[in-house]
Amino acid sequence: MFDPEKFAIGGGISAQPLLIEKINEQYKKLFIPVFPLRPVEVVACEFRNDANLIGAYYQLQTKMVSAC
Repeated sequence: MFDPEKFAIGGGISAQPLLIEKINEQYKKLFIPVFPLRPVEVVACEFRNDANLIGAYYQLQTKMVSAC
């Protein structure tokens, strides 16, 4: 069983609030309530399109620290 609190969408497309709104609308139409499942909110990732840059920076920083 998979029971997440939220689904997070990242990347440049997540910067479009209308997309997130439409995904939530369609998801709620398709959701069939079955105990113990509940609908899950779809949200944009906090760092949106910059998540890949933050991850790359973290990897670089980790490798530099371990090389010293």
